Amino acid sequence: MAKRVLTALCVFFIFTLCGCGSTGRPAVTDFSADFTANYMDMELKGRLSADRRGLLSVELTFPDDLSGVMIAYKNGEAELKRDGLICTADEAYLPDGCFTSLIKSALLPVNSDPEGFGSGRHELESGGRSFAIDIDEEGRITRIASPGEFEIEFKNIKGSG
Repeated sequence: MAKRVLTALCVFFIFTLCGCGSTGRPAVTDFSADFTANYMDMELKGRLSADRRGLLSVELTFPDDLSGVMIAYKNGEAELKRDGLICTADEAYLPDGCFTSLIKSALLPVNSDPEGFGSGRHELESGGRSFAIDIDEEGRITRIASPGEFEIEFKNIKGSG
């Protein structure tokens, strides 16, 4: 009897410890951050703002020929701005693998269930693609990557759950 109780306790502790892979705070879904990204063999830099409702805004600062371009997604519409010019389109018309749609796809599962994304690396599928998302102890998303497509790292992250 004591052996069974000891075995049951060991199994309980093993399962309890296995559940500790995601620690820290839940993922922060409303945030803004500076970013550096690699997309289609091109380095991009800028500032990104995102929230749990799927609103996304990206302002590019590098390379120089794209500096000042602002891309925003809201209410199913994409908006591209530069030097006072504004172009809008239904989100569905944008290419499936464009930089901003990849970011939106990666963030969708996190926005849907921030509690399910604690600190650490998370491998997930979204929009028919594989993503790896790194989250720090404060719940801040620090990196998103999709093998062979893009990688983005966030710095100076500000936001709340």
